[in-house]
Amino acid sequence: YENNGGKFQADPALVEASDNVMDRWIYAATQHLIQYVDQEMKAYRLYTVAPKLVDFLEQLTNWYVRLNRDRMRGLSGADETITSLCTLYEVLMIITRLMAPFTPFLTEYLYQNLARALPEGHPDRCASVHWVSLPKANEKRIDAHIETRVARMQTVIELGRQVREKRKVSLKTPVKEVRVIHADPSYIADIDYLQSYIKDELNTMELTLSTDASAIHLSAQANSQILGPKFGKEFGPIRKAVCELTHEQLQAFEETGEIAVCGHTLKRDELFLKRSAKDIVTNPNLEADGDNSVLVVVDFTSDDSLQTMALAREVANRVQKMRKKAGLSQDDPVDMWATPADLTKAPNIQKVLTKEREYLHRCLRRQIFDGEQRQGHEVIIYQEDVTVNGEDLRVEFTLSGIRFNEQELRRLAQSIKVESSDGPAKANGVAATAVNGVDGDGTDGLVTAMKGCLLSYEVEELKQLASSNNGSVTFNIEGAGQCVLIRDKHWSA
Repeated sequence: YENNGGKFQADPALVEASDNVMDRWIYAATQHLIQYVDQEMKAYRLYTVAPKLVDFLEQLTNWYVRLNRDRMRGLSGADETITSLCTLYEVLMIITRLMAPFTPFLTEYLYQNLARALPEGHPDRCASVHWVSLPKANEKRIDAHIETRVARMQTVIELGRQVREKRKVSLKTPVKEVRVIHADPSYIADIDYLQSYIKDELNTMELTLSTDASAIHLSAQANSQILGPKFGKEFGPIRKAVCELTHEQLQAFEETGEIAVCGHTLKRDELFLKRSAKDIVTNPNLEADGDNSVLVVVDFTSDDSLQTMALAREVANRVQKMRKKAGLSQDDPVDMWATPADLTKAPNIQKVLTKEREYLHRCLRRQIFDGEQRQGHEVIIYQEDVTVNGEDLRVEFTLSGIRFNEQELRRLAQSIKVESSDGPAKANGVAATAVNGVDGDGTDGLVTAMKGCLLSYEVEELKQLASSNNGSVTFNIEGAGQCVLIRDKHWSA
C-alpha cells in the first residue's frame, strides 16, 4: 500500500463499520479467540491455547488473506483497500498480543513493526509488546451465524478441491459446474450468500445449489476408535454389518440418532456417514465427495468455452512468469502487450486475447493490451516469444506511457481551423511540429502536434494535471489555438 504512495494509519472505526462479510467473519473469530484464550488461561489449561492459536493463524492466512488479496491490492477501490488493510492490522495486533506469552521473541519483532502504524500516545504503543495488556473480547462483535456461514463455505471448497484431486484436475482448469446438495435450506442459503468466493476458489463456471436429497446415496463406516475397544472381538462382524446398511436404514438413523446392528444399539458418534451422488454411475463426467452432511458434485464435461478459459488461465500464468523473469512486480509502472506471433497459426490464442481480456485483467491485476495496437513511441523493456498449447505468443513489457485515440484526435483536429504558419507550431511555448501537413488542411500536422504536447509530460505529471482540471488538459498550439484533450477520450494512461 505504501509502495503506491499511500501512508497507512490504523483506523479501528473502519473495522467496526465494515460490512464486508470476510471482514466481519475474521473480526468475529478474533473476538471469539480472545474469549477462549482468556477462559483457558484463567483455568491454567495452557496446553489448549497453543493449538487454537495455530488454527486461527491458518484461518487468517489461508482463508482471510487468500480471499481478500484483490481488495488489499486495490482492485476494489481505495476505500475497500484501506478497510481490508485496517481489518488485517487489527487482527494481527490482537493475535500478536495473545501469542506474546508463548512466543515472546517472535511477537516482539512483529509488534515493533506493527506499532509504527499507531499514533504517538496511543495506549497500545509501548516500548515492548510485553508491556501491553492482553486484549479484552468485544462480545458484541462475536457472531456465531457468520462463523457458521464461513465454516460451511470452507467445507464446500475443501470438498471441491478433494474432488479435483481425485480426477487429477488442476485448479487452473475451469470446470463446467459445481453442485452442492444439502437437505437443510438454511445450509443452502449460507452457501448462496458466499457463492462468489466458492466459484472463484473452485474455478467453476456455474454453482448450482439443491435441497433435493433424493440425489444422494448414504453409506456408513464404523468408528473403530470407539467401537473397537467397546466390543473387542465382536467388532469385526459389526464393522461388516455397518458397511452393508441400506440408504433407507441410514436415513432413519439420521433422524433418530441411533440404529440396531448385530443386536447392539449404535449412536451418532459411533458411525461415520458418507454421501455420494446416485447419477455418477451413469455419467462418467461427474465426480463427487461429501462429509456427514453435504455433498459436492463436480461436472468435468469439457466444451469450447471451458477450453478457451483454460487457455486464458495458461496465458495469464505464462505472463506472470515472464513478469517475474524480467524482475518486475505488480506495482511497477509498465504496460503489458500480447499478440500471436502469427495470426494465421494461432486462432485460439487470438480468441483468448479478444474474448477473455477482462479475465486476463483480473488474473494479472493489470490490463494487457493488444500488441497490434502499439503506437510506436513505447519503450520496450522486455520481450519474449512463448509457445502455449502449440501456438506462438509474443509478450512485451513497455514503460507505462500514454496511449492515443487516433480517431478522436483526428476528429478534434478536423474541427479546428488551422491557420498557416511559417515556423513550427508551439504548444504552451514548446516547439511541437509543423501544423501544416501533407494532407493540405493541416489535420495530420495538428494530430502530431497534439501527440507531441502529451508526450512532453511525464505520465504521472500528465495524470495529475488532468485530475486537477476535470479530466482534461489544455494546450495552446500556434496556428490552432487552444486544444482541449480529454483523458479516456483523446488519450489514456
